[in-house]
Amino acid sequence: MTGVLGIDWSLTGTGLAWINLDDGVTDTCTIRTWPDDGTVEGIARRVTHIADQIEAWADLHADDLVVIEGPVTHAPSAHRSKLLGGWWETAIRVAPLTDDPVMVVAPKTRAKYGTGNGNAGKRSVLAAVRANYPRFTIRNDNEADAVVLAAIGARSLGSPIDDLPASHLAALKTKGK
Repeated sequence: MTGVLGIDWSLTGTGLAWINLDDGVTDTCTIRTWPDDGTVEGIARRVTHIADQIEAWADLHADDLVVIEGPVTHAPSAHRSKLLGGWWETAIRVAPLTDDPVMVVAPKTRAKYGTGNGNAGKRSVLAAVRANYPRFTIRNDNEADAVVLAAIGARSLGSPIDDLPASHLAALKTKGK
């Protein structure tokens, strides 16, 4: 089985999207968490919960490729530390579960591939993804972002799941911007 898992990592709603490239079966999910109390223990419980859920999902779907959105670096410093710590914990856990190296996609690349505009907002991405990927059940913008990441991964494996205009595909020619 050739599968691609897209991960839109977030503290509040992590989006996951998976596609089996052999038969077209898809799955999506959102991992929700609670606000932490700001202590190291509280943050660790929250971040570990997210990583545990992603790891279980990746195990279930036996992926060949995991595509994860690169970490957000423009958040306030306390929030950024949580994001980066959780992102790295997740990346470290899923790396051994894939046949190919984990692919990291910059947020603007994800937005441009999904909409043709690297500065597109969440609502625009959600609308475009629902229109372009009808085989996926997409409940929110987190899952929409994850679908775009899975689509980028499928294309990188030579099995595109979409027929997008050149303005979208230009995203893959950028250097992480």
